[in-house]
Amino acid sequence: MTSRYNPTSAFYTAAESVGNLAGYDDPGVKLLAYSLYKQTRVGDVTGSRPLLDPESKMKFDAWTLVKGMTHQEADARYLNCSEHMVQGVPLNPENSALLGAIKEKLGVNKPYLSSLWR
Repeated sequence: MTSRYNPTSAFYTAAESVGNLAGYDDPGVKLLAYSLYKQTRVGDVTGSRPLLDPESKMKFDAWTLVKGMTHQEADARYLNCSEHMVQGVPLNPENSALLGAIKEKLGVNKPYLSSLWR
């Protein structure tokens, strides 16, 4: 995706709310938010997978799971993810499925991963 996309104002508000969120411990949901944020702002992941840093590898891999998703869809799905993180709103079915794929592919159910992004 090479076209320039201007995210909605709601996206920016949601990103600020997530950025100010303290103590959120679910690494799978954090990876979901990261992948949708990057897909909205940048588009498809490019470049090589990081080799040494486990956190960077997981972020890269999560982002690859949304490759091909439009900026607009990622924007809307990020809003749902942020509402889930900040307000406890349930994830929509699409985000729930993506979260399941992230957890399965990246093994984020491992207890040691809860220390990421603290």
